[in-house]
Amino acid sequence: MHINLLSLILLSVLSIQLSSLKFLQLSDFHYDVEYNSNGIANQMCHENSSQAPSIPLGQFGDYLCDSPAKLIENAVAAAAKVIANPDVLLWTGDNVPHIEEYNEEYVKNALQFTTSTIQRYFKDVTVLPTLGNHDMTPSNQFGENDKVYEITVELWDKWLTVEEKKLYRYGGYYSRVINNEYFLILNTNLYYTYDKRNFTDPADPAGQFAYTEKILEQAQKNKVAAHIIAHIPPGLYERVPGTKWFTDASNKRFMDILTKYKDTIKLLVFGHHHGDTFHVIRDDKDNPINVAYISPAVTPWYSGLGFGANNPSFRIFDYDEKKAVLNDVLTYNVNLTALNQDQNTLWALEYSHKEAYGMSDLSAASYANLVDGFSKNETLFQKYMLYNTVSTDDSVPNGTIRTGQLCSLNHADYEKYEKCLKGSSALHYSSWFIVTLFVLILNF
Repeated sequence: MHINLLSLILLSVLSIQLSSLKFLQLSDFHYDVEYNSNGIANQMCHENSSQAPSIPLGQFGDYLCDSPAKLIENAVAAAAKVIANPDVLLWTGDNVPHIEEYNEEYVKNALQFTTSTIQRYFKDVTVLPTLGNHDMTPSNQFGENDKVYEITVELWDKWLTVEEKKLYRYGGYYSRVINNEYFLILNTNLYYTYDKRNFTDPADPAGQFAYTEKILEQAQKNKVAAHIIAHIPPGLYERVPGTKWFTDASNKRFMDILTKYKDTIKLLVFGHHHGDTFHVIRDDKDNPINVAYISPAVTPWYSGLGFGANNPSFRIFDYDEKKAVLNDVLTYNVNLTALNQDQNTLWALEYSHKEAYGMSDLSAASYANLVDGFSKNETLFQKYMLYNTVSTDDSVPNGTIRTGQLCSLNHADYEKYEKCLKGSSALHYSSWFIVTLFVLILNF
């Protein structure tokens, strides 16, 4: 009897392991070829012949600057040590640094370096890449049939199929069926408020909404799961209240799609923020139906917005294929200061969503309850703030900033977010807020 019980336990454990898939996410490298240890920290760590640095900068980077080659190499190598053969590698864009002027050749060179680095460490892994808003020249200006799409198709020849390349050349998006589940790799930069390109159909840039619904209809008909992977998420930036990424019309349509296919879409993965956060997705009746995971960056860059930098990081999603649910979300990081002092400093697990927040499951309802806990439990909210900055700062914001954080976590829909803000007496727009938004537009 004891032997039979032990056998059942072992079979149960084996079944869980066999149904568990691991998705590795790498995001926001922002590779800066001009990073120089003799550079000026407040000038993106670029060398200035007329101004000497006060102290030498770290070989792996600086919190005021974007990533040197050594940091990117170190990050990808560390990810390969933690998980050598992920079932899928989700690469969510932004490879060009936060500089103002660059051309297509610059974009190509940056992407060539990051692409070759990933290929070297993950030779036989399925990689699903997409572009970030900086991976275009001028930055943010994505259109239809852009030359940068052709450049990346050539670089990603090994990763994309013939059919995927055809679609990608037009709008920078595509889809893939893996293990009988649909992966939609979207170009949400098309919806960015700062994208001023003209489209054949302004209501549906590059026909991506129609394509998304077409694929989701197929997944729904086949009764299988679908996942959406992109760079810019819907909703608002948690650190600066009122900051929208998508145009109003695009955000509404995106939210409508998420609601319409709420039983089919199982995973939403994004980057762009550099910080570590999430958005609870709600339907028209305000019921939580999904969670948009917004993963932290490899670049440690301090944006100049007054909210600090972050330690370099990457993320692993532990997904139960059989149940079509997440088992856990694991974030790994390295302390940049320690890495600069000792190049042998190891990357380590920063936290597990389940363990850190004491969650029994990772359902949308559980995340809604978690956000409610943030508003009531200062210690819990402080823990979130520490992870939001990738373990660089655990200070808890007050007033407008605090309200913005909580409303962003709870509402990706613009109207609901605005109601959340108006419901707080802490919201007071000021000249400081306007200036901050102006800086955000220039830098993000």
